[in-house]
Amino acid sequence: VQSMQQRAQAAEQELESMEQRAEAAEQVLQSVQQRLEEAELELQSAQQHAEAAEQEVQSMQQRAQAAEQELESMEQRAEAAEQVLQSVQQRLEEAELELQSAQQHAE
Repeated sequence: VQSMQQRAQAAEQELESMEQRAEAAEQVLQSVQQRLEEAELELQSAQQHAEAAEQEVQSMQQRAQAAEQELESMEQRAEAAEQVLQSVQQRLEEAELELQSAQQHAE
């Protein structure tokens, strides 16, 4: 009987020990799950920052393209203005020659 009681006690202690280990394992599991959730939130935050940065880069590229087009337009207008200027200078030279010719005729 004593032997059976001792074995029963030993089995009870073993059971308590297993329950404690199960509780400890559950706490570790909860801790790991919490860290996993935190890591997921950090990942989401990093993805949002990356998306925002990507949009900023796209916006900058669009502004650069618009500035480039504006520059090309200004260059074209400058060329056109230069052609007008050359044409005016040519007409001015022709008018000066006509004036000289008229003065010579007058003399």
